[in-house]
Amino acid sequence: MSKEIEDLKAEVKRLKALVHQNKSSGGDQTFKDLFDNSTDLIYIHDENGVFIDVNQAVVDKYGYSKEEVIGNTPVMFSAPNMNDIEDVESKIKIVWEGGVAQSVEWWSIKRDQGIFLKELILRKGRYFGRDVIVATGRDITERKAVENQLLKNNKELKNLNATLDAFVYSASHDLKAPLLSVKGLLNLMEVDHDTDPDYYLERIKLAIEKLADFVNDLVEYSRNTRTEVKVERVNFNRLLIEVFHNFEFLPEDQQIKKIINIDPIDDFYSDRYRIFIILNNLVSNAIRYSDLDKETSYMKISITRDRSAVVISVEDNGIGIAKEHFENIFNMFYRATDVKTGSGLGLYIVKETLLKLSGTIKCTSEVKEGTCFEIRLPSLQ
Repeated sequence: MSKEIEDLKAEVKRLKALVHQNKSSGGDQTFKDLFDNSTDLIYIHDENGVFIDVNQAVVDKYGYSKEEVIGNTPVMFSAPNMNDIEDVESKIKIVWEGGVAQSVEWWSIKRDQGIFLKELILRKGRYFGRDVIVATGRDITERKAVENQLLKNNKELKNLNATLDAFVYSASHDLKAPLLSVKGLLNLMEVDHDTDPDYYLERIKLAIEKLADFVNDLVEYSRNTRTEVKVERVNFNRLLIEVFHNFEFLPEDQQIKKIINIDPIDDFYSDRYRIFIILNNLVSNAIRYSDLDKETSYMKISITRDRSAVVISVEDNGIGIAKEHFENIFNMFYRATDVKTGSGLGLYIVKETLLKLSGTIKCTSEVKEGTCFEIRLPSLQ
């Protein structure tokens, strides 16, 4: 049980003792002074929950005079749609009929419309010769916020641990596979004197490129996770030129028609490097999963601006994504197809990077028709 509840119980016992002392000694004024000088919120109710008295702490906290409070019920202080009134009423009944103390968390609203969470202990007692319910409370808003943050952090930590487990398992496999492939090909070259060595060298080259791509994805993932957002003006024309430079020597890139539409956008601020990573991954996917058997393979990139965000669309007429994969394509190491190789990190990195930039992404796709990714990015300045 929390220290606050124990303290509240101790305060209630102290008040009950004072009431008993007051009754025997007739020291009404002494009791009232102690009652009003308590820093805890103290409410005196009748069996129906109607306020008979409240102390000065209640008056100061809520901004109402005693005269305004007395005769009302706790509903007066109930934040709209945030409390279970019936549950509280049932606890008042339990206290009144059975004398069993009850604890309650109650969202309160003050005269100035400020809202706070309080913790109450309800006990049966006697107040100047009559049976009453004494409710003693404290503001626990900050404590609750800390508790909720701890719960959130704990949940995020569990998710992170699960992600790290998956990461270590998949990363170790994806790092080993190309190296084992190279080792196997080199062993074959040593014993196979009939096959053209260029055959093996080409496959070794592909394995090394796959390893290099995977390491590059790991670097991008790590950098996005560990570095702060650097806000600067973004020139989308220059950024896209840099992205295309990364792929200009790929044979597939030469066979894809590029259709570019960029609106004049002069005052957009975000993290330039992170937007580069997003575009780089989406363009890479459009090239990797292109369908070169079609008469014309194309990639359409549109960058426009509406009232609230920049909208980036990357569309292709490649092999497409089956609908059953949609809910998983942004997961770490998920591959929607085995037709082409990939680390399974690209779209995960895009999603995580967008979270850093307060952006969103949605995907539409049809198998053998193509895929379109639409991104919305708010300006960060």
